[in-house]
Order: sequence, then structure tokens, then C-alpha cells
Amino acid sequence: MKYALPISALVFSGLLSLTMAVFIWAGMANAAPEQVNRSEWVLGAVVAVYVINVATTAMLLRQQRVRSALFVAALPAALLFTLLVLLVL
Repeated sequence: MKYALPISALVFSGLLSLTMAVFIWAGMANAAPEQVNRSEWVLGAVVAVYVINVATTAMLLRQQRVRSALFVAALPAALLFTLLVLLVL
């Protein structure tokens, strides 16, 4: 039961990363070639942050460091949510 909160934060982070990827893909539809290249790099960064997030959270959970795992799992969600708000506004 003590793993429920870090795992749910990780799932929320994943859904937010997926939402961010969809917004980036939607923005690439009518973009100039330079913007498409930049968007591909941003999309790669979003995916890389999530993959690193999953690996780090799993490592911390295996070491029984639940609070650290919760912080690591929630940090990218906070960063991506901030970026999402900035892109929508």
C-alpha cells in the first residue's frame, strides 16, 4: 500500500507526458521546417525525461525509499504541467 502514491504519481506523469507529446505533434502540423526540427528535439526531451523518471522511480522503490520516489515521480509532472500552461496561454 505504501507504493500506491509514488506509482500513481508516475502514472499521472506519464499521462501528462503523453498529453504534452500530443500537443507538440499537433503543433508540428502546420509548422515551418525549422520549427518541426525544434519540435522534434522538444518531443525527444519530453520522452527522455519520462524514461529517466520511470527508471529512477523504480530504482528508488526497489531501495525502499518511498518518499524520494514520490518526489522524483511528481517532479516531471510539475515541470510538464508548467510547460503545458505556458504553451496554452
